[in-house]
Amino acid sequence: MLDLDQVLEIYESVGHRNSQLFRWLHEHLYTKLRLSSVPSFFMEDLRLLKTKSAVFITLVDDIADNQQFRDKNLLNALIEIPFRDKPDSIDSDYYRATWEIWSDIKKTMEKYPRYSEFKHVLEFDLKLAMMSQEYSIMVNTDRSVANVVENEIYGPHGTLVMAQGTIDLMCSPGFDIKELGLLREILMIGQKVAQLCNMINTYLREIDEEDISSPIIINALLENPDVEIKELKNNGHDFFEQLEEQFENTVQNHLYDIKDFASNLKTINVVNYAETMNAIWEDYKVRVPFN
Repeated sequence: MLDLDQVLEIYESVGHRNSQLFRWLHEHLYTKLRLSSVPSFFMEDLRLLKTKSAVFITLVDDIADNQQFRDKNLLNALIEIPFRDKPDSIDSDYYRATWEIWSDIKKTMEKYPRYSEFKHVLEFDLKLAMMSQEYSIMVNTDRSVANVVENEIYGPHGTLVMAQGTIDLMCSPGFDIKELGLLREILMIGQKVAQLCNMINTYLREIDEEDISSPIIINALLENPDVEIKELKNNGHDFFEQLEEQFENTVQNHLYDIKDFASNLKTINVVNYAETMNAIWEDYKVRVPFN
């Protein structure tokens, strides 16, 4: 199994972001973001695996979102990686690095006690995460299709919160399978919060990258259809302040919705999950953005 330094060395050989981002996720986000059903002896292993999954999805995401590196053919190959037994023959160091990281993730997951039980659910979650990347490249190459409703449907899956929640269940011997449907509703809401956490910290960078898949940028462009995306950074300050306040209210409403499930689940501490998501939201609001 690759350790964090090894994964980041692979990432740095092809990636475009400051790799300190992933160290921050490992030290701050993934020490918190886990289901209460996970026994303590799995926590460190899952923390590392989730960090690796963040590296993986970032490699895919940058080929869909970043105007400088956007590549539809490469993206088509990358989004197939989680569902292949062998790598594609594509001649790309970027592809090979992404494949190596995913292969390590998969080998680790296969050892988890309930892997076989939840494998089909994880595969579905990953298909949605890859669809999120397809949506992103579509909207970034054809602004005319951009709309708030589809962004709210597809965008959150790119955070991997559903997939990572399913991976937690693979390490949760005490989780009652009868609660799976309700838990997935909670994870869906948590995933929406996670998208907004990422958005509040990164949208100024995403303007520079001409990435309009961010909820706040889509809202701004739809309200100002004649404005070019790069103009938003200098001319949209007041409008962004209003939108940030709206999204703060949206996050709090989502957290209330999560807490409403508290009495219906016995093997997951729902209130703890809501409080964790709120703490993560507060972390992202003050985090120094990584480029």
